[in-house]
Amino acid sequence: MLLTQGVHPKIVQETLGHSQIGLTLDTYSHVVPGLQQDAARTIDVLLTAESEEPAVGVKVGVNQPDSHAQATETRQIF
Repeated sequence: MLLTQGVHPKIVQETLGHSQIGLTLDTYSHVVPGLQQDAARTIDVLLTAESEEPAVGVKVGVNQPDSHAQATETRQIF
């Protein structure tokens, strides 16, 4: 029930007292059949958004403290 409500598998593992996350996932991941499809959609959305506009925390055009003072870009993907 916790997995179907989106609770992180590590929390489910600890709640059930399983010593290994593999036991929890092997035993209960079948109750969330769309888990892989949801993950693929999430990655697609993140990557699409990243290519269209800077993500939160992105610094564009920041000069480095070197003699060339070239603009650089830092990207964070979560």
